[in-house]
Amino acid sequence: MRPSGGAFRVRLALLLVVLLSGCSNPGGDSEPGVTYGDEFTIQPRGSREVNFVMEANASVHVAFEASSNVTWDVHSHPGGRVRIWQEGSGLEATIDFTAPEPDTYSVWIKSASATPVAVRYEMEGAFALEA
Repeated sequence: MRPSGGAFRVRLALLLVVLLSGCSNPGGDSEPGVTYGDEFTIQPRGSREVNFVMEANASVHVAFEASSNVTWDVHSHPGGRVRIWQEGSGLEATIDFTAPEPDTYSVWIKSASATPVAVRYEMEGAFALEA
């Protein structure tokens, strides 16, 4: 899963060009093959969520690596309830998810660490990031 540092930096640079050019949705228009990546830090015992919209039967591949063990889930909120579709834990994960229905989905990454945790992730598939 580990993209080379150079390749990841090139993808991140391209994303920044798109963002700085005024595009408000780097996830694109939900066409298959959209790729998005980012890095962030989770504060001690904190969490971070990435939200994206998918149509029914659309698929997304998410891969991430963290500097310390984290727990994660893929969920949505149909009818105001939380529905967990997948979950796991570890230093890294590869998630393949197909949306059963059109909705906003989230990958939630949570840390129990007493120190900040660096996370780097990449998504590819048919999705549109939610602002």
